Amino acid sequence: MNFWRRWHRWLGVVAGVLLVLMAGTGVLLQIDEVGGFSEKARQAAAARRGPVPPLDMVGLSARVELLSGGRAVEMLRLESRKGAPIAVVQFAGAERPVQIDLETGAQKPGSDAPKPGGSTIEKIRLLVLMLHTLGIAGMAGHVVGGVAGVLMAVLGGTGLWIWWIMRRERVRRGTRATWFWK
Repeated sequence: MNFWRRWHRWLGVVAGVLLVLMAGTGVLLQIDEVGGFSEKARQAAAARRGPVPPLDMVGLSARVELLSGGRAVEMLRLESRKGAPIAVVQFAGAERPVQIDLETGAQKPGSDAPKPGGSTIEKIRLLVLMLHTLGIAGMAGHVVGGVAGVLMAVLGGTGLWIWWIMRRERVRRGTRATWFWK
């Protein structure tokens, strides 16, 4: 019995660290959910941007084709910006995509990925959510999170079982409780 108590104690310490992380980030997520801080920040950012005009995809695609100078287009992504829509175009044989301002026709080097949007509070919320779900480590983090959840459930059940046996023994012997680590 002493062997299992020792293993249970140290596995419980490891699970306790994960539990503190999950509890802390869970509390932060609940505070945000109740207070609506990230939603208010999202609404304020949308109000600053103003209304975004609807994109005419066919018309914009035709404009890109006209501005491409006859080059074959491999990839086309349309983005709505403050002033006017922007086309990010990957031409056949080109190393990097090109950003084309569809109003002026101005072209400049672009990037493959869209820029992450959102305010600072939204980025913090996403980080807390990724920490809470262990998604920050990708699929491996989700697997570890699932295993940790099962481990905590098993440790909780076996902890109650060990406590019940120890309590029953102390009552039988008439001794008082000892400190956890001794």
